[in-house]
Amino acid sequence: GALYPDGTGGKSKEDDFVVPGGNYTYTWPVRKDYSPTLADSNCLTWIYHSHIDTPRDIASGLIGPLLVCKKGTADETTIEGTGAANAFALMFSIVDENFSWYLDENINTFCLEPDTVNKEDEGFQTSNRMHAINGYIYGNLPGLEMCADTAMSWHLFGMGAEIDIHAAYFYGHTFTSRDQRADVVGLFPATFITAEMTPGSPGRWLITCQVNEHLRG
Repeated sequence: GALYPDGTGGKSKEDDFVVPGGNYTYTWPVRKDYSPTLADSNCLTWIYHSHIDTPRDIASGLIGPLLVCKKGTADETTIEGTGAANAFALMFSIVDENFSWYLDENINTFCLEPDTVNKEDEGFQTSNRMHAINGYIYGNLPGLEMCADTAMSWHLFGMGAEIDIHAAYFYGHTFTSRDQRADVVGLFPATFITAEMTPGSPGRWLITCQVNEHLRG
């Protein structure tokens, strides 16, 4: 939701925001302009996020993928009989918790002497920038299980500022995106990519951002 000057009032304004503890069901008409064409993958990658205070909302986790799919394909999310998913959404980001709505709460909860914390200290601010995929750091992203020789798709997106330039790399495998085969794809802030893959090498493989500073992070 967002506070749009749309000339509405009363119950029509209920969709502008959701108060803590409340709920609202949004219905999004998908215009043909945003739907996959015959030449596209079954599903295109978009995102949603809160617009109240965008940098702080995103840093607090109010963001996620939104897939727009060809009719009849949206429910094909798992491989029958295996429980393995055939579509994954990955957000590559440097999560800047200096902007998080929870910053003060975290300081008071986890610091032994919270009154001594200087939020303007450069070292403190650097420590709050987390190099993450889907919010997970240090290679702890769970649940990426798929079956060999079974077609699947990756829905990749990036958000943030100038430091959020990523090179998403898939070890041991290639994918196709926009009619090109590759093993790495560039992600810039507000970039959304759909990549199709048929895994062919059973085992455990890495997914990383190949930007040197991000690997060190």
